[in-house]
This record gives sequence, structure tokens and C-alpha cells, in this order.
Amino acid sequence: REICLLYTSVPGRADLAVTPINPNGYTATVLRIDRPFAMNDAGAVVGVRNNDPSSGYYQSGSTLVALPMINGAKSVVPLDINNQGQITGWIWDAYNRIVAVYWPSYRSMPYAIGDLGGGFSAAHALNDSGYVVGVSGTPAGSNHAFLWRAGSCLLYTSGGEGDHQWGVA
Repeated sequence: REICLLYTSVPGRADLAVTPINPNGYTATVLRIDRPFAMNDAGAVVGVRNNDPSSGYYQSGSTLVALPMINGAKSVVPLDINNQGQITGWIWDAYNRIVAVYWPSYRSMPYAIGDLGGGFSAAHALNDSGYVVGVSGTPAGSNHAFLWRAGSCLLYTSGGEGDHQWGVA
């Protein structure tokens, strides 16, 4: 079973997400998200809208919801959604820092994941078990990939300086 996300930035064209409705057919949903970043098996999409670049959005069918933001946040970018509806991405906080965040659901306030001591982090992906991967700064000024799960501390990979993690299985 495949799901594909199709979109175009050509003015005058509708952006579409193609999602399964049964084993024998598919349905097309008009996206109200201008820049979709991810879609789960149920067809829920996360991304941002050009006319509201400070907010991240969740769309399922025709329902569009602005994701909750941490107080004082200037911008939010949701980059991935798993099949449990958990979302990850990053915010630009009130102190002008990029901070990795995790939403247990599109209705939940996000958790700030934290960083490895370098003042910034960005989450890129999560799997169906809720493990989040991304990149974080360190006190020495280098970047390291991290692995995080709700209820656990932030762990970094043993990779070299400048490593990034873009996906998790």
C-alpha cells in the first residue's frame, strides 16, 4: 500500500495529497497547507502556510488545525508525523533560538526537547515508536545528531563533528 504526497507551487493549481481509502482505491484531498513536509499512513499532513509563516499546521481530510505553540515562540515548523499522530519539528523561541519540539498529538502543547549544551536543536524525523532524531549544537560549537524519546534524556550519536540524523526506522 503506497501513499504519495503531491504538491506544486504553481499559482492557480490545487495542491493534492493522495491517500488510501480502501485496498482498491484512493481519494484526493485538496491541501490547505502550502508547504507540506510529511504525511502519515492515514493521510494526515503537517507543514506550513505561506500566508501564515509563523504557524505550523496539521491537516486531516478537510480539517486544518494550527499546531499549539510554546508561549513566546515566533515560528513553528513541523517536519514529521508518525502513524500514531505524534509530530516533531522545531520552533524559533522568544530568545531567538531554534529548539527541537515534539507534540504527542496535534491538539497537545509541544515539549521542548532541549539541546546538547550548544543553544540550539532541530528535530527532523520520528518513527512509530516515538523516537525522534535531529541535530543539536554542543558547547564546543560543533553539531551532533541526537536521539530522543519522551521520558528519556537527549542522547547523541558517536558520529563525527557536523553529523546530522534525517530519519529513524
